Amino acid sequence: MSARVKNPKNKEFGKLSSSELLRDLQRLSSRALGKAGSDNYRQKLVFDLLNAVKANDQNRFFWILLRALNAQVKDNSDAKRLANLLGEAFLSSEANFEKVAYSVILGIMSGGER
Repeated sequence: MSARVKNPKNKEFGKLSSSELLRDLQRLSSRALGKAGSDNYRQKLVFDLLNAVKANDQNRFFWILLRALNAQVKDNSDAKRLANLLGEAFLSSEANFEKVAYSVILGIMSGGER
């Protein structure tokens, strides 16, 4: 089963308010990290990501997330797709940071159920 992800280089990607794009981020996050490690690992990951969002620290959020994805890339093609999509998403405006971040966090919290 593959997730449909829009090409981030096309015009539609600039509209991060697009609910479809945010759903894709959430779905890929769920598949890539929703069942990664133990419950305690995911809980700490979500806690660290939420703290980075609260501090509006995009670099820290991206660093924590990429570190977690790096551990999953070998076994999970969705982790690779998510990393590619995030690479483009975080180059967009700062105003979209929270939307992207919360989509990723909600995907992780769903526990791979999406």
